[in-house]
Amino acid sequence: MPVLAHEPPLIDDEPRSPISATTLSEADLNQILDHLGGSRVSLDRARGTPGRFAALYQRIRHREAHLYNSSEVDPAFPAPYLKATPWQTDLLRRTWSQLRQRLTEHPLRVHVEPPDDSPSARQAADNLEHVLEQGLRQIEERSHLSLQADLGYGQVCLCFGVLHWQRAADRLPPLPAREQRGSRPEEPDERRRFRRARSEDGPALPWIETEASRRDRDRQRQAAAGFPWDVEVIRPDQFAFVEDHGSGNGLGLAVVLREVGLGEYRDRLREQDQLQLRMTAIAGERSLGISRTVDVPGVEDPSGVGWGDRVRVASVWTRTEYYELAALDTAGLRNGRGADGNLRHEWTLIKSHSHPYEMPPFAIAEADTNDHPDMTFRWEPTLEGIYRAKPGYDYERSLGRFLAEQTVVPLYWIQLPDGTYQTDDDGSRMEVPFDSAEVRTLPAGASLHRVEFRVDPAFVEFLRMSHDELVAAAPDSGSVERGEIGPNTQPHTLNLLLGSRNLQVQQLKRAQTRAVRVMLRNMALVMAKPLADGGFGAPIWVFAKGKNRGLKRRETVCVEPSVIPSLDIDVWIDPYSAAQRIAVQEHGRARLTDPLDPLDQRAYLEQYIGEEHAEQVLSRHRQWRMEQARFERELRRVRGDAESQPDVEARTDVPASTSLKGHLTPLSRLTAVDDDRTVNP
Repeated sequence: MPVLAHEPPLIDDEPRSPISATTLSEADLNQILDHLGGSRVSLDRARGTPGRFAALYQRIRHREAHLYNSSEVDPAFPAPYLKATPWQTDLLRRTWSQLRQRLTEHPLRVHVEPPDDSPSARQAADNLEHVLEQGLRQIEERSHLSLQADLGYGQVCLCFGVLHWQRAADRLPPLPAREQRGSRPEEPDERRRFRRARSEDGPALPWIETEASRRDRDRQRQAAAGFPWDVEVIRPDQFAFVEDHGSGNGLGLAVVLREVGLGEYRDRLREQDQLQLRMTAIAGERSLGISRTVDVPGVEDPSGVGWGDRVRVASVWTRTEYYELAALDTAGLRNGRGADGNLRHEWTLIKSHSHPYEMPPFAIAEADTNDHPDMTFRWEPTLEGIYRAKPGYDYERSLGRFLAEQTVVPLYWIQLPDGTYQTDDDGSRMEVPFDSAEVRTLPAGASLHRVEFRVDPAFVEFLRMSHDELVAAAPDSGSVERGEIGPNTQPHTLNLLLGSRNLQVQQLKRAQTRAVRVMLRNMALVMAKPLADGGFGAPIWVFAKGKNRGLKRRETVCVEPSVIPSLDIDVWIDPYSAAQRIAVQEHGRARLTDPLDPLDQRAYLEQYIGEEHAEQVLSRHRQWRMEQARFERELRRVRGDAESQPDVEARTDVPASTSLKGHLTPLSRLTAVDDDRTVNP
């Protein structure tokens, strides 16, 4: 995952010290990292007391080893099964793949509610809604990540997902200079962009760009530059925190621990002893020719070699300040003291500054939460049941395959003339196949005996029970097996079945919406601040909304910072799968056509379709019915059909449930085409 670039100073006119926040000293920060689990001592139980997150980190790494079927978690066998080939089930990967598809089936939707129903307030809410939604899409495309999939990986496989965001004001281009021309353009649109130069314009060609045209070009350049925020999903084994329920996200202090490779930069920076340049190379600096770096794999990982020197980086966030530290190399820690004889801390403070977020910019998306004071048991991933059952099943399955192979490939042992058996180098009875050299060169008087292997039926039954327990431990992914439904399955039965299978997925989606909602509200808080307080000092411009979720590249929209505090931001992910959505709608249709059911069209649209503007849809539906009736009357008149038909246009009431038959298809089409914004039904 990419390392976020550090924030530029708010005022660039004067050189600033890299350390501008001094609430916490370097000694305080080292103590915090030691307590939370970020120091070498805290990760080594033999050298000292482990940090409070060390056990959780170890548990997460053990889970991930099982997820990827690492050789370090292969089953270990006692004698006489030492030659058994280890085997591991693939159920973890398959279950995660199914859940990932469900979590990314529907995109995140942003909904902004205005303080009143005035047109200006509604327009501001729509603009902010579009700015945030388009910003999230740009972030995902720019960073090559999926917020829902990456958060889901932490929730389902590891422990929880961690969302992190930072402002990136350096992405905003500066105000462009005015264009100048020697003659006025002939094309009408270009002609309107220029006026005659005046004396106050300074040295200029006869024709100069108008201020309005300059501002319009600036908006276009800002929209093309992208959303000025950086977002990433952090691994939970790189994250430590101190809870504070008085904060907007429940965090009073947050720490991110990384290990990155510096390559040739480390040698150069060690000679120059410029630690701030070392950290600049990590965080990103144009002058050094690099913009981002990535977390290096662990030394025990398959790709962990070849990264050269490694440097550990710690980012400490309080409610108002940010501190960045680097770990000294191993040689500098052997005696614990520098050249001057003073005590050296493990972490060296590189830079610090204040930030405008009013809380650590992180949000946690949990999976299963238990009421337990120990964080190792408090947060558990969705796959925790399989993690518990998998080691035992892997051992039994590997042992069963070994025993089955012995029954297929017969082995023999050699009885010597004195009644003993021939042994191998370990002193165990030698068991060899029939075509081995030992069999072809039997000693005089020795006899050959077949090794009798018998797989006890009780072991086979026990293995089946273990398999059933492993499958039962897997979470529901929202799917239904073929044998569970048929052509005669009623809509309400299918709805109940799919609803129960999607409860786990809906819980994960709710946690993700809470995390993204915290992030977007905090982004809006910063966007509303003036430049002196850490805001952008100007509106954020994006391209206007086009048809079919496209963009109008020639138009831009924004929302004024002064209006943002009055708007309420919410996030929603459709909790229903495509199959469940169809089942829900069919169940509603069955109720709608029942003359004894009080459900009407408006309730059907709101409860079963998820339509927010049901009255508008019904109004368009009535208009469609009247147009259809007029067309049918005109068609009968042309044909000379004299049959009298009821005048549908004269009906002013909303059709009853039984009158909706034959008109559901155009109603659903109107809902999908005219307004694609939905709310949680």
